[in-house]
Amino acid sequence: MQLDDGLDAVNKAVVDKITSRAIKGMATYGKPMTRTDVSTLAWLQHFQEELLDAAVYVERLIQDERNRVLDREINPEVYKP
Repeated sequence: MQLDDGLDAVNKAVVDKITSRAIKGMATYGKPMTRTDVSTLAWLQHFQEELLDAAVYVERLIQDERNRVLDREINPEVYKP
């Protein structure tokens, strides 16, 4: 797929990831996203499951960052240049 050269590197990276996931999905499931054998409710449930997974990942990162910040406050000598 040829993209508009006006896209910045971040958007191009997202487009590349979407394309890669689409190819992987077709290889794994053998059906395109335009399939009609899945109900709207099933699509919504899949979507919700993906969002719940994302919430877990975000929580993990928040806890990691919180711990890093607290460690820096408790042990500032370790972080001196």
